[in-house]
Amino acid sequence: MKKTILLLLFLLMFSACSEKSKKDVTETPILEKKESGIEGVWDLVSTYSYENNKVVDTFYLPPNPRMVKFFSKTKYMWSHKPKDSLEWHAYGTYELLDDTLVLKREYCSKTMEDHSPEVKLKLILKKDTFQQIHFDPNGQAFYAENYKRIE
Repeated sequence: MKKTILLLLFLLMFSACSEKSKKDVTETPILEKKESGIEGVWDLVSTYSYENNKVVDTFYLPPNPRMVKFFSKTKYMWSHKPKDSLEWHAYGTYELLDDTLVLKREYCSKTMEDHSPEVKLKLILKKDTFQQIHFDPNGQAFYAENYKRIE
């Protein structure tokens, strides 16, 4: 009888500890690993010009003036102030569809108002770099922007 009671007490304590341990694991907030996707802050480092879908020219940008692009979970924003004093910036939402980046502009600088409010770009995304390629109406690549991750 004593052994049975001791065994039951032991099992009860073991299951209580086990439950406590499980509870601690589920209640402890786990910091999610930062994804290496497009979310973050990016610096434009170069551009490509294309002819017949082949890169024919590369232009490396100086550190000033710089163009910076930000992506949150659903929003994007970019800003650039070239030496000619015109302002260039845009803000909106974005979607990633396979290798396509769809930018839907909500507002922009006056210099951007004549541009399409929705742009579809081919996206080549790596851990700390990405390239967005622009295509003409015939499906030919004509321009690309190359970014490196700042943060």
